[in-house]
Amino acid sequence: MNFSIYIKTDSIESQIKKSIEEFAKRLSRYCKINYTLVKDEIVAQKLLRKNTYCIAISTDGDTISSEAFAKQLDTYGIQGIPDISFFIHCLPANTPADNLTLSHMDFSPSVQAMILYEQIYRSFRILRGEPYHK
Repeated sequence: MNFSIYIKTDSIESQIKKSIEEFAKRLSRYCKINYTLVKDEIVAQKLLRKNTYCIAISTDGDTISSEAFAKQLDTYGIQGIPDISFFIHCLPANTPADNLTLSHMDFSPSVQAMILYEQIYRSFRILRGEPYHK
C-alpha cells in the first residue's frame, strides 16, 4: 500500500520532522509513505495521482478509534486500493474524498501530519497483532 500525505504549510518544525522521519522509518517495512508540503489546493491538484483514494483530514467529523482506523485501512487493502492520499488543509476543489477526524482539537498542519503517521504505524501494528510500544 502507498500513502501520500499533502500538507498545506510552508515548513515543518524540526522536532516534528524528526518524529515523522522516525515513523516513516518504522513504516518502511509495511508500506510506502511520503509527505509533500503544498502552498494551496491548486498545487495539491497538480500533484494528485490518478486513481488514488482521497481522504481529507478535518476536525469536524466523528472520531474513530485506532482499531477502527486499522480495520478501515485493511478494508482498503482487501478492496484492492493500492494508493491512498491524505489532505491536510488542502483538498483540491471537486475532489471526491472521505473525511477523517483525528481529533476535534485544532493542531497545526505539521502536528496533524505527525499524528497521522503515528496512527498509520499503529494501524499496521494492530493488524499484525504486534505490540505497539517497544
